[in-house]
Amino acid sequence: MQNSHIKGLLSLIQLRGGLHTLSANDPVKRVVTWADLVHATSNDSTPSLGMSKCNAGYDLKELFPDWASASCPARTIYPEQPPVPGLLKGIFQTIRLLSIAQSSPEMVDLNSTFNRRIAANVLYRVEYLLLDPLLLQLEVSERHEESNQSDCYDFRTPLFSATTAGALIFTYSCLRNLATPSRPYERLVRRLRLNLQLVFDEEKSIRAGSEQDDPSIGKTRDSSSPVNANPSLLLWLLMHGFKATVRGRRDDDRNWFVKRGAELCKSLEIHSVEELGMRIREVVASRMQCVPSTKAFWRAICERELEETIQDASE
Repeated sequence: MQNSHIKGLLSLIQLRGGLHTLSANDPVKRVVTWADLVHATSNDSTPSLGMSKCNAGYDLKELFPDWASASCPARTIYPEQPPVPGLLKGIFQTIRLLSIAQSSPEMVDLNSTFNRRIAANVLYRVEYLLLDPLLLQLEVSERHEESNQSDCYDFRTPLFSATTAGALIFTYSCLRNLATPSRPYERLVRRLRLNLQLVFDEEKSIRAGSEQDDPSIGKTRDSSSPVNANPSLLLWLLMHGFKATVRGRRDDDRNWFVKRGAELCKSLEIHSVEELGMRIREVVASRMQCVPSTKAFWRAICERELEETIQDASE
């Protein structure tokens, strides 16, 4: 979607009376929201239309009838906080609940129009926050959520940018029922790879400096496991980057994600798809898509290891 299309769409909205008129028309609001999100993702920009205002004020907890109970199953599926940068913890908690709602009909009835409307508006709101870090920071401060001083600068780090890109790949591919064009995936893969490369390069630089001060560090810790990023988060990001490259047939990017995944699995002594799946589920997983995606990623890692073994033997 080009800039001229978005400008034309904004003109049409203004002719209808402005953004606030869309709040009462869910079908039109969803189309406009989706167009705004696709345009922003495809152009590495923040959303243009201010549609986040139309998607505010919905409480996802209303979907779970027994949420007030401490024994509510939705509360126990993810007992630990998501291992993501501080500003994104609340977002990932919401993504977890969306995933549970979508894949657990015994907990949430998404055949209900009311429930579907809540889930759709919350999902769009999440994607707006992922695409606009300043809006996210403002929302966190308005909610008076607990955060330390370093959280205010989270959105300037490569790990934050990589995590938001991976989260968008997850929401686009696992949580929505609208087809996503290939261009947003291409942009997200590019952003994810670039920022993960910076994360690994930073770790390599830190490791090199530490080894000069203490040579024993290089023997006890592997250079492929970044200090400032949770290994489970890195594997989750690499798997979703791999998944998005399969969709876009980006072989060079695909090989990069597989290579990094193989190095990380080796450093973490992960020897089976079950162990990899446990790591992936520490972040967030879709019940319907996690197993096939994890198996495909693990298969690609094993194939790479086999090719390297054969190549070493032939030499």
